[in-house]
Amino acid sequence: PSHVHHVMERVDRVAALTPTLLRACLPVTHVATPPPFVRATRRHASLYGAKPRHPWLAQLRPVPSLSDQLRVWSFLSGNTAAGNLTAVARDWTFVEDARKPGAVEIILGVAVFAGMPKTTNALSRIREEHNTLPHVNLEADDITNEMLAARGEALLREIYGKKFELLALKLKGLHPDFYSIVRNFAYGRVLARGICTARERELCALASLTGDIVFPQFRSHIFGALNCGATLEDVRGVLDVTEFVWGGENQAMVDGFWEDFIDHLRRNGQYELYKYGLARTP
Repeated sequence: PSHVHHVMERVDRVAALTPTLLRACLPVTHVATPPPFVRATRRHASLYGAKPRHPWLAQLRPVPSLSDQLRVWSFLSGNTAAGNLTAVARDWTFVEDARKPGAVEIILGVAVFAGMPKTTNALSRIREEHNTLPHVNLEADDITNEMLAARGEALLREIYGKKFELLALKLKGLHPDFYSIVRNFAYGRVLARGICTARERELCALASLTGDIVFPQFRSHIFGALNCGATLEDVRGVLDVTEFVWGGENQAMVDGFWEDFIDHLRRNGQYELYKYGLARTP
């Protein structure tokens, strides 16, 4: 009913204002959970068929090419990497049932970018809070190292494009086994598992990388998202979440880096190519 949607709009506005007001009074980086009356109103509205939206969505600039569910995935990725398990459990409630298998894949991917303990804790918290976790996309028992190497290299080539050969040479030079670990495990076993597209994975990876920022790799994965079909607006939309997950200081660093990145693209005549997502690796 129209009056329900009207109520939901007002609730979203209140939820949007609440973190801002509380941040002005308390030394916290972000208030992830709206107050009880907001949560209660959302539950009551949902009884009439209105779908509750994640409270952060009302505070973010709309990006038409970023669906609400992809943005929720990015919230999950960032909060998993940050170790904010309360926020992880909250984010999970806003993932549609049909999109939960993909959300699990995004959390698994955080192991590559932020470590296995973060992924372990996030999956454990979801299971404890919701007593369920979809067991999907199970790998075949007979998958071989050759198969992992082939699909890992294919994904690396898609993400890094023309710089793949240089990357492979560099990793091999760091340690004889390092390249095969990255190719076979990180990319072949984890990131190439399916369900999620390379574009979705790279965008969500950025949300997990804006905490303890390692700028060379951060820059590489921005280009990776662009090479996989994301637009500059897509990337900027994900980076806008930094303050929510990691705090204002990190958002300021990301914003400064982004300005330099855009200047670099303009100087090299690449801005228009990446702006419209035309740089997808063949």
